[in-house]
Amino acid sequence: MKNVLFIEPTIRPIGVNFLGESFNVFYAPDGEEERLIKIINEENIHAVITRTETITERLIKSCPSLEVIGQHGVGVNNIDVKAASKASIYVVNVPDANFISVAEHTMMAVLALSKNLNRNHEEVKDNNWNYREEVYPAEISDKNIFIVGFGNVGRRVANLAKAFNMNIYAYDPFVEKNFDNVVMVDSLIEGLKIADYTSLHLPLLKSTDKLISTEEINHMRKRSFLINVSRGRIIDQQALTKALQKNMIAGAALDVLEEEPPNPKDPLLRLRNVIFTPHLAGDTLEAKNRCSRILSKEVTKVLNGNLSSKIINKEIISNPKIGGIKNGI
Repeated sequence: MKNVLFIEPTIRPIGVNFLGESFNVFYAPDGEEERLIKIINEENIHAVITRTETITERLIKSCPSLEVIGQHGVGVNNIDVKAASKASIYVVNVPDANFISVAEHTMMAVLALSKNLNRNHEEVKDNNWNYREEVYPAEISDKNIFIVGFGNVGRRVANLAKAFNMNIYAYDPFVEKNFDNVVMVDSLIEGLKIADYTSLHLPLLKSTDKLISTEEINHMRKRSFLINVSRGRIIDQQALTKALQKNMIAGAALDVLEEEPPNPKDPLLRLRNVIFTPHLAGDTLEAKNRCSRILSKEVTKVLNGNLSSKIINKEIISNPKIGGIKNGI
């Protein structure tokens, strides 16, 4: 029987229990690298289940028994996928489990920003009921939402925005351009210039690192808002902080930051025109259960030498360590 390692805090019980029916289960108290290497080698671990833990080239090279790294979610920037491929280790993720939750969080942000919810909440607590006469909220009907990245999340956001009668624009050079009620623009700058709300739904790649920086912000409308529910480094945080301090844009809603958790002294945290959430847009109970269920099933398939559509490094499909994938890709 093969062995699976969970790292605390780990995935939902539905996934743990499913894997426990077929494999021996072990736990690491945290993601500290030396501890993980020790446990993986001592217990002859074949699969490790990760959430936010960093899986480095050093760990991968130090753990010859590993066959599968199962990432609870879509983003794999915490895993050295290239090193895993060189070591014939499959990396499995779950790209389609939480897009509903992330899209709903995005629309919550749009509404909260438009109604100045954050500031109104604080002013009422400070006994300033008359703040209602100082800054007026806005409707989102007939406003322009610009969706950057038009995958599962972006398309779900578009569907929700349509229900609010918003004008929908999107930019994604990797998808087709024929969508009902969506105007696909030809460049990032073109969309930023017309947007009332810009929402980011992108993976963190070399090409998207600091995609939104000073130049891009300079093209945004002064009354516009920026929403990030993808990865913190997609925005140049220093440039955004300066822009918000100077009221170059109206505000932002950030579920992700360059450093998580952030430095308490970060000047961005002191701004009153920003709404923060702790990287939980996709972490509803429904999404976490769905993700855990899917991941456990896909890791089981791979450990048993069967096909999984969730393998992201398919180039190693003939992996001799586990006898290859029986059914091919």
